[in-house]
Amino acid sequence: MRRVRAAGVIALALTITAAADPAATGIRFDFKVPSLAGGTIGSEDLKGRIAVVDVWATWCGPCRMVIPHLVRLQDKYKSKGVTVVGLNTDDDGMTPEGKENVRRFAREYGIDYPIGLMTPQAYVELARVMGFNMEEGFSIPTTLILGRNGMVIQRYPGYFQGQEQEIEKVIAGVLKSEEASQKKP
Repeated sequence: MRRVRAAGVIALALTITAAADPAATGIRFDFKVPSLAGGTIGSEDLKGRIAVVDVWATWCGPCRMVIPHLVRLQDKYKSKGVTVVGLNTDDDGMTPEGKENVRRFAREYGIDYPIGLMTPQAYVELARVMGFNMEEGFSIPTTLILGRNGMVIQRYPGYFQGQEQEIEKVIAGVLKSEEASQKKP
């Protein structure tokens, strides 16, 4: 059922265009989920880094469009302290078969960044941060950009044409701002 609701919202979200997200100021996305590689991954692991957190599923067409860009984005900016984390929402993601399906997908798409598996608690936290109503479902991909302090810089509910460039523009802007503030006496 979640898949159907999410797919319907995705279609609507395709028309959304990005703008500055002043409503995100002061919001922290606190999560801790099982990692596909073992152990856990969470917001505490991202402190001190600029993080792009992408909530996705293997069956999601727009997710498949964004992921290759995120792989390139991490490669381009990782030396500047930027990391990407994928949070998978597949219904069977916690089962051995589901985990293997996510691993296959990650290999196929060249995902070399950490992948977490969404939990009910992480869904509640995502809904809080994004302003989603849990009863209505949410759109994927949902992407958040977190500052080095863990605060949300930008939120993207769903996919829109040009989102990949918009994410990179935000990252480049944050890095440029950091660089300029370091040059001030």
